[in-house]
Amino acid sequence: MKRIVEPIPQRLHEFLCYANQLIQTGADKALKESDDRIQMKCAYGGFCEEGGNVYSFRYFPGADIVTTWDLRLQKDEIFAITKGRVTTIDFWKCDSDRCQNRFMSEEASCLYCRCWNGRRLVRPEAGDEDGCNSQLDWLQLFVRLNPEASGMDSYFAYGLTPGLGHRLGQPPIEWMKSTR
Repeated sequence: MKRIVEPIPQRLHEFLCYANQLIQTGADKALKESDDRIQMKCAYGGFCEEGGNVYSFRYFPGADIVTTWDLRLQKDEIFAITKGRVTTIDFWKCDSDRCQNRFMSEEASCLYCRCWNGRRLVRPEAGDEDGCNSQLDWLQLFVRLNPEASGMDSYFAYGLTPGLGHRLGQPPIEWMKSTR
């Protein structure tokens, strides 16, 4: 993992303004422990621990829900961001330049990178992915690069890869049974 400083995107700023409004007005959903009571289309989260001061949020910086930024912010940090006093966030990111996930802790575990590195799968090059015109094109490319991969390997690899547009939905039952 390596450190990176990201400017706060407008959509994240708007979400944190909404969260701050709920906190400042004492809204029930902002004061009860939860991981998803504060929600907008681009993010969700909630109060980490009653009697505490920390909120945890998951922000989706892209058009899909594959790439995520995980945040843990104290009330005063949220307030400072909403007032424009803080315009960047310090994150940790994976060593892979293609991974766009961000974490507030160096010990965080990236599901995307675990998929590719943990299973020792070969991810298609960006140009090759861009040349795919359908889900089937991408899956065929994946199989050419990973002939020993299982159906579930291809399903998870596709599902965890940002920028592919459509999701695959429920995998066929035969994929779950097959070893290759």
